[in-house]
Amino acid sequence: IVRRWEHQPESLERNSGALLYAILDTLVDGYWPAAETLEERVGDLETSLFEEGVRTRAALIEIFDMKKTIHHFRRAVLPMREILIAVQRNDLGILQAPELPYFRDIYDHATRVNEEIDSARDLVNSALEIHLGLTANQQNEVSKQLTIIATIFLPLTYLTGFFGQNFGWLVNDITGRRAFVIYGLGLELLALVLLLAYFKRKRWF
Repeated sequence: IVRRWEHQPESLERNSGALLYAILDTLVDGYWPAAETLEERVGDLETSLFEEGVRTRAALIEIFDMKKTIHHFRRAVLPMREILIAVQRNDLGILQAPELPYFRDIYDHATRVNEEIDSARDLVNSALEIHLGLTANQQNEVSKQLTIIATIFLPLTYLTGFFGQNFGWLVNDITGRRAFVIYGLGLELLALVLLLAYFKRKRWF
């Protein structure tokens, strides 16, 4: 603020209005680096969500931490706009006509900062939706893989159970190594090949 005061435009008189301009301009300009850093963090988070192994509880915690940070930041910026509106109306009666354009410039900066915050908030909400969507998709993939494994073993379990029954025609007619290879292993391999071919045709893997 002291540095701003020492480098005030020559068109501004050294009065209370000029001091108020130096204070408010310094505050609003200080919002920009924070807003840009926050938006970069959100962008990096969105990019990292598409990497394998990053969709963890830590990512979800970071998303909610950013949401809280943006909420606090927005609560700090919004009152500044109300202050600047009152100043531009010259409700305090301390400003002169040549000083008003400088405060309108600060108001424009505060409005752009608020837009940056809203943009960052939308990006965080988008990152949360991406995280939840990718997590659900990952769970669906796992469920699909488990279903495929269970489906493969279902006919194999049936075949082994069927030929393991102690019926007379099974015990008397299906004997020897040749019958074991054809009926035992052959039918199981055939069922496995047919299932894999069906899954491949359906593009399940």
